[in-house]
Amino acid sequence: MRHATQLARISSILSATLPPELAGHVWFAGCDGPSAVILTDSPNWVVLIRFQQAQLLEALSHILEVPTCTQIIVRVVPEGLPNGYLTQR
Repeated sequence: MRHATQLARISSILSATLPPELAGHVWFAGCDGPSAVILTDSPNWVVLIRFQQAQLLEALSHILEVPTCTQIIVRVVPEGLPNGYLTQR
């Protein structure tokens, strides 16, 4: 549960750095090597999220206090987000 809470906290901080129309459609799922994995609820948001890559990576480097992520992978989860993401935001 602690890990889910941490992911929700990071997601909330990242959302605050994004344009309002995009903020409610971005969730941080973790790092996979040098890649930050971002979840979204529709393929319509993928291009806009990728356009915000530099901003998201900069925010992550401040949040994680280590610039471990150098790129973003966007995964679409149209069936719904993992349990807890929406309730912990």
